[in-house]
Amino acid sequence: MNAIRLSILGTGAYGPGFTTMDELRADPPADAQFLPPRPERIPPRERRRAPLLVKLAVEVADQACAAAKIEPGLLPSIFASALGDTDIIDNMCRAVATNPAMLSPTKFHNSVHNAAAGYWSISTEGTEPANSLSSLGYTASTGLLEAGMICTQDSRPVLLVVFDRTTPAPMRFQEITDSFAAAIVLGPPRGDDSDIELSVHDEPADWTALKDERLNTLYANNPAARILPLLLGEDRPVQMPLSAHRTLIVQ
Repeated sequence: MNAIRLSILGTGAYGPGFTTMDELRADPPADAQFLPPRPERIPPRERRRAPLLVKLAVEVADQACAAAKIEPGLLPSIFASALGDTDIIDNMCRAVATNPAMLSPTKFHNSVHNAAAGYWSISTEGTEPANSLSSLGYTASTGLLEAGMICTQDSRPVLLVVFDRTTPAPMRFQEITDSFAAAIVLGPPRGDDSDIELSVHDEPADWTALKDERLNTLYANNPAARILPLLLGEDRPVQMPLSAHRTLIVQ
């Protein structure tokens, strides 16, 4: 694949100790508590029923669109989550195993992998494509590549949202210890400091280590947090594995 050039038009972030990009950059304390978001984009009635993972995704998507000064409903979007809502899946499995009649229709409605994309499209009255994907530990890099290719092909901004929440005990085949979400609005290159370049290399590589050691635990334990070097604007090539044999390089 030839290298593709893009620009970063806006970003958003939410995690333990920070609720915005400004708070993320302002050195959140290592022992900071996670505060569940209350995204104003979702109407109050729907917000009461929305699960944490959906609220996380919608909150950061709204932040990124506001930073980019773009109307949210006008953007095609990629919603990327490694595991989806494992808390709801755990709850549904317990209900099926013990008392199937008590299986909640609302939880079933929210269990699908594209629930966040659905809430976003409805609440923004958007009619643009909203794709959902998962690639386990490679989800952040796969989502970034997908969004970059769509942006390049269509020559228009694209919203990328990456998000994963803590996993309950039965679902810890991939343990996530901190909830985190981030969003980036990508656009065609502008020829300034906001530009990045993506290239795919057919060789294995390790994830680039964070310079900011205070975020190492989050970076290591939440697949969505693998987007952090891009969010923090590290001035060096960033290696983001796409598989055991292929790597995305962000320059």
